Amino acid sequence: MPHVPVDGRLFAIAAAGRFGRAPEAAAAINELRRDYPHLLDARRAREEWTIRLWDRELLDSLVDGFEVALKGL
Repeated sequence: MPHVPVDGRLFAIAAAGRFGRAPEAAAAINELRRDYPHLLDARRAREEWTIRLWDRELLDSLVDGFEVALKGL
């Protein structure tokens, strides 16, 4: 995922986690680990998303998917 903004990587990880896409989650996690390792934490991801998203249900869903992906699906 070259040249994808950081929030795009967070979304990719959350979506991959929600839909059980382990290879996609791993690829996005590796890129995030390389470029923004401090964001490999669900709390920090929530803080990033909260800047742009105000829908609590959507935010919770994204964080849930992100956590699943970080745990290795």
